[in-house]
Order: sequence, then structure tokens, then C-alpha cells
Amino acid sequence: MNVDNQLNELTFREAEISQLYKKDHPTYRALLEKRQTLEQERKRLNKRVSGYAFHPTGSVAFKS
Repeated sequence: MNVDNQLNELTFREAEISQLYKKDHPTYRALLEKRQTLEQERKRLNKRVSGYAFHPTGSVAFKS
């Protein structure tokens, strides 16, 4: 499952958890920490991908 899908799933899960717990509850805090980790991973991947130029034919070249 990719990072964006995991973040979307967490959004739905948060909607459920927010009905049961306050934000300081360990379950809710774990969800928020997981979201932060996934957002950092997405930024890292986007930064990595932005270093490449994608040609319409599907070839990839590193930007200099």
C-alpha cells in the first residue's frame, strides 16, 4: 500500500477514533504519530522523485 493510500486510510480511521477518544488518548496519539511519519515519508519520496526528469516515452534521467 502506498503512502497516499495509507494517509487516506488514516483519515477515515481518525474519523472513527475521534468519536471514541480525546486527542490525548494513547490510541489517538498513535494515529497522529503514524500520520506524521507517513507525511514525512511522502515529503522524502517527493523530494527524491523531483530530482528526476521524466520523458514522455517513459525514460528517466537525473536532473543536473
